[in-house]
Amino acid sequence: MSSTESSDGTAEPATLRYAEVRNSRTWSDVLVGGILAGTGIVVLGDVAAASTFSTLFLGWLLVAGGAVEISTSLLLLGRGGFWIGMLGGILSVVAGSVFLRHPDATLIVLSLAIGAAMFVTGITRLAAAVQQPEARMALVITGSLSLALGLLVFTQWPASALWLVGTVLGIQLVVDGASLILLGRPRPLPA
Repeated sequence: MSSTESSDGTAEPATLRYAEVRNSRTWSDVLVGGILAGTGIVVLGDVAAASTFSTLFLGWLLVAGGAVEISTSLLLLGRGGFWIGMLGGILSVVAGSVFLRHPDATLIVLSLAIGAAMFVTGITRLAAAVQQPEARMALVITGSLSLALGLLVFTQWPASALWLVGTVLGIQLVVDGASLILLGRPRPLPA
């Protein structure tokens, strides 16, 4: 922690100032939240198509991002950062091309990775519940849910690839939209 000198020459601890914020809801928050929630409901209506579409969209994002990274690394030719930018861009273009050429295989791998992340998160939260008595109940509940969802993905794999990504995306859109409608966004208080 840094300190400042007072007028008499003694050191005083520096105080950190945090901007005070409050949630406030505007008409634009309600509009954007409604669009997000509506999109989430549409996505949940056909999770298989949403899964494939999101994989293709991610593939195009990787290709475009890789192309931008390659072109910006060319501006650094002969200077530091050229090779890491060029290799990162090439890797992004290759990964995006794989996503675009093999969306079904990509969904299978993504569902396996999501299932593994849920499984490991569940075990980690359950282990943390043993050491954290003040948050034990929340950790046990969320850990058990994550573990159960991870096991559900694994037991239904590779068929879970058809519904997992679309379902997670749809639920996330509905929750984000509803929270934006109900709570708004945090905004700093006027000084």
